[in-house]
Amino acid sequence: MDKGKIALILLDGEKPSLDMLEPYWVESGIRVCADGAAAVCREYSLQPDIILGDLDSLDSATKAHFAASKIIEITDQDSTDGEKAVQYCIEKGFQSINLFGALGKRVDHTLYNLGLLKKFDNQGVDLTFISNDDIVFLMSATRTFTASPGTRISLLPVFGKVENVTTKGLAYALQNESLELGRHSSISNCFKKDTASVTLSSGRLLVVIEKQED
Repeated sequence: MDKGKIALILLDGEKPSLDMLEPYWVESGIRVCADGAAAVCREYSLQPDIILGDLDSLDSATKAHFAASKIIEITDQDSTDGEKAVQYCIEKGFQSINLFGALGKRVDHTLYNLGLLKKFDNQGVDLTFISNDDIVFLMSATRTFTASPGTRISLLPVFGKVENVTTKGLAYALQNESLELGRHSSISNCFKKDTASVTLSSGRLLVVIEKQED
């Protein structure tokens, strides 16, 4: 995808490693830090294009350090800083958004952030969470994945029942299965081949794929 259409958002959850974050940073058309996450950029000597949020976690020293960045205060208390950052990137026309630091630390923040995948599901943007261990996104209909055999993949119906789930290329095949959280999910499945596919007739699946070494 064209670099100009890819946005990177850094949130203040589990800190990504610099080795993992840096290649995405270089390949992104815009880099947005949500409030306190700017401290991670300062630690890693990375210059964000935008720092935004209610700014209650942005200390004066970090703010002064990033005088060259655009700092946007959004005082709306009905949305989180992560939500504000995603909305900002969508309004700027970015078609693919990678979020780092969206998972970990606080359980309530993690669950709320996962809800953003559903909230922005039909807005024409490819939203992906990337952590040190996993890549997380939402899917419907049909999708094909590529990874090394043995790579872990989980299919989780966290937003309601998902019907007629069928997989190809996974070690534990599903054939027209009905998945529902608390009853039946596909957890810790793995790739049997380099390519795997998942199809479903209704609902949305949260897909968690083990991150591969570059």
